[in-house]
Amino acid sequence: MGLTKIDQVVERIGSLVSRVATVLTGLLIVFMVSLITVDVIGRTFGQSTLIATAASGYALVGVVFLGLAVAERAGLHVTVRLLTRRLAPRVQQYFEVICLILIIVFAVWLGWSLFQLTQMVYVNQTISTDRLRIALWIPYSVGPVGIGMYVLVMISKLYRTVRTLTGLTNDAI
Repeated sequence: MGLTKIDQVVERIGSLVSRVATVLTGLLIVFMVSLITVDVIGRTFGQSTLIATAASGYALVGVVFLGLAVAERAGLHVTVRLLTRRLAPRVQQYFEVICLILIIVFAVWLGWSLFQLTQMVYVNQTISTDRLRIALWIPYSVGPVGIGMYVLVMISKLYRTVRTLTGLTNDAI
């Protein structure tokens, strides 16, 4: 059976979110490497950027949160199948569906918690204490955005898994 319109939309959303996260993560890595390189060269001549450590730290947080969707879409997250590999294939699929639902629920809760934290630092106009003196809602916002992207990719994976389990599609999705 071919892909339905819904299958195509779900697949496109998962793919698009992963591509956007890949580009953003890549840009953050290039930014980190460039900033650290400039700082190291500057220190050789007695001049430091004085912001490399803080800015790189914020960028690293972005790489971690945005990288969740990228790693999941590429199948690079570690999975341990010590118990499930002994189960029948169909039972493994049901177990996978349950796990995906639990992961999505946890990720939504985490994303909401991070959003509330971001909202609090925005309302309070909290500023970093480092040399950057950046409004902290900016780096904090990467958390809920990254988790949101991850949730979309996980929903896409859950949809594909359920469609395969119910026999409504082939494994080529």
